[in-house]
Amino acid sequence: MPSSQVQNNIWARLRGAVAGQAIGNTYALLSDGGQFAPPTANLGNGRTYMVDPQNGSDSNDGVAWDQAFATMTAAFAVVADYDTILLNGVLREQVTAPLGVFDVTILGAANNPRQATSGGVPTGGGATWLAPTSPAATTPLLTLLEQAWTIDNIFFGTVASTPSLRLKGLETASFPDASHAIVRNCAFATQGLTAEVGIGGWNLFNTIFKNCRFQGLTGTAIAGEDVSIRTPAENQILDCYFRECANAINMPMNYGRIVGNFFKDITTLQIDINAGADNYVCFNMFDKSQANISIAQGFVGNASDMWRNWSSDTAALTVGVPA
Repeated sequence: MPSSQVQNNIWARLRGAVAGQAIGNTYALLSDGGQFAPPTANLGNGRTYMVDPQNGSDSNDGVAWDQAFATMTAAFAVVADYDTILLNGVLREQVTAPLGVFDVTILGAANNPRQATSGGVPTGGGATWLAPTSPAATTPLLTLLEQAWTIDNIFFGTVASTPSLRLKGLETASFPDASHAIVRNCAFATQGLTAEVGIGGWNLFNTIFKNCRFQGLTGTAIAGEDVSIRTPAENQILDCYFRECANAINMPMNYGRIVGNFFKDITTLQIDINAGADNYVCFNMFDKSQANISIAQGFVGNASDMWRNWSSDTAALTVGVPA
């Protein structure tokens, strides 16, 4: 076939996919459902599923908004590698992601994550994930077990004395390794409970937390819950906003990057990455004077770290590991 005909044929298929037309996959560009798919046959099919707690039903197939699931449990029953789950509305569920499934994205289908309720009643949209009316004690809203999941653009409420989102890895059959995850553009905000934790990590490696908001949590925004396998390493906390939390970051870390974050009205621990080494803690903004960037004020690093940050009373960077 001449090259111009090949190009025209491919373009016709792409236009069909945009229009939602189910088309064949002659050139391995698209899946049979009209979606982009990796060319290797043994990779996931890259399907997209919808979850709409207010308008969906678990008897649906989840592949369109008018056929959306009502629960994340139903989506997890069918999700495969490379799939995407879109969340719209207000979800009230405590759920664990499936074993043996990798590289899944859960994406809030809202312009900006928010708590879209008034008096507990959904107001529309929002991509909001809250605890059930009678939550199971010390059970996260979402627990990840396998590598390279992405959580994007979702507002998380809290559960007392446990993380809203737990990334759990013990290198066992039941709890393999939730490392290499990305959590971005999410919000974690207080529900007025005790010991609220935003994100809890177990032995994490190469995980990215980016552009997230942590507000009013009564425990810790980002916590290293377990380091029995290894000291968390090469993790990144970037461009996040920590406001009015009891503690901001409390996670031992090696070779990590904590860069470009904002800290406001943190009660106790600002950054505690003790028992690690060789981290970059740079270009963060603290509402403390230079003299109070100290261990006594909740800043705890390691001798081999590099710290270069802004304090409230000086235009120049505050240089050096807090003492």
